[in-house]
Amino acid sequence: MGRFRNVVCVAILLACGCGGSEIQVVKDPFGGIRRGFVVALGWGFNRVGVSETKGVYTLSVVIARPGQSRVIVPAGEKCQFAVGGDIITLTTPTESVPVANATQTSIYSQWKFTFTLSKEEISRFGQAPLTAVKIMVGNDEHQAALDPGEAKRFQHNLIALTTDPATNGK
Repeated sequence: MGRFRNVVCVAILLACGCGGSEIQVVKDPFGGIRRGFVVALGWGFNRVGVSETKGVYTLSVVIARPGQSRVIVPAGEKCQFAVGGDIITLTTPTESVPVANATQTSIYSQWKFTFTLSKEEISRFGQAPLTAVKIMVGNDEHQAALDPGEAKRFQHNLIALTTDPATNGK
């Protein structure tokens, strides 16, 4: 069941705003209204996003790397976020199991890391542009940088999401 949930979560995360990086408002049958956005994190299928449901903020990171992997990232792994000149470190609350995916030309594995944060904690990410994310996947350090435009969109959307509950990204 956990693997199915991860696949569904990745699909929701990727569908929640990859096109245009604007705040999306979606009716969630389990939580009412979900507002959120996703921006590209480096190459390919890497993403970082924030959603809010009933005042609960979720920061999600999807990391992809080429090939099929069976590496499970354990709970307690440190994930670092470069926000302006500061490094914010969060600990993964649960393990992350790789999800195998394929396009017509490649096979890749994805891991999703989800952090539930208070409004005060998530607002730290809006104090400056998020420029990079780093986490260990097995013995490999995975570091991805946001393109400057995506970094600005992340900051702008995060500020809108945390300051105006009625915002729809417009």
